[in-house]
Amino acid sequence: MNHMKTNSHRATVLVAVAASWVSGLFLSDVHGQTQIQGQAVVRFTSGAASFSSKGGAFRPLKVNTLLTTGDVIKTEANAQVDLFLGRNNGAVQVAPNTVLALERLTYSTAGEEVIHDTGLDLQQGRVYGRVGKMSAQSKYEVKTPRFVAGIKGTRYSISADGMVTVSEGSVLVVVALPPAQPSGQPIIQSYRVDAGNSFDVKAAVGKEVCPATPAETQLLNAQIEELLQQGAQWPLTPVPFVAPEVPLTPSDKPAGSGGTGGETKPPVPPIEPTPPKPPVSPSA
Repeated sequence: MNHMKTNSHRATVLVAVAASWVSGLFLSDVHGQTQIQGQAVVRFTSGAASFSSKGGAFRPLKVNTLLTTGDVIKTEANAQVDLFLGRNNGAVQVAPNTVLALERLTYSTAGEEVIHDTGLDLQQGRVYGRVGKMSAQSKYEVKTPRFVAGIKGTRYSISADGMVTVSEGSVLVVVALPPAQPSGQPIIQSYRVDAGNSFDVKAAVGKEVCPATPAETQLLNAQIEELLQQGAQWPLTPVPFVAPEVPLTPSDKPAGSGGTGGETKPPVPPIEPTPPKPPVSPSA
């Protein structure tokens, strides 16, 4: 039992090291910019899906529910959830038997440019995602128990057990391996997975990245097309009793972010994409 706990702790530490390494590659210089808490909207659900907010009990997840940093989504064997991330770029389909935490959903603006910091923690199962064009300073990361993936404008599929498939764009997968010596540093291995390829963390050395099978690519593209169609079918509608997005004050920021605390800034209204318009029926 202690051996299992030790291995689990070691894996957690190694993933944290990989996450830190990826964040360094996509580090955003947002000094002096107001960080705004983003939101994800549920556009489609099927089967038994639930969510937990700020560590609370899990509750049924419904269309048009707004989620934010710290919320956790759970799907059962027959369930699926489609999320649109608003200002945090793109859409995510949560597959059956999946646990996904929204680790970071913040953004800032510089003129007309949106700089987002999106972090997803895939604890179990699989997600399919579509990420649009990103600013150079933006970050989009998916963490799993085995590796961390840095994403830049992509169609991707990622599973918690160590698989990545890409049909558009590219994904940088970073794995932190145990040190060669007990007192040494973890060994960082990075792999670029371009469109048409897959990554398997369990594959033999040198064969981790290989061409995706036609079935893998077809499934990924089919899920993404379904995801985008659901987005058009379920436009964002007002949800009662939802507080507007507000800037993060220095006291809200994590340690080391440069905040001094004690400052209060007025709320600002959320900025969301314009909902798609329904088709116009032809005149009789």
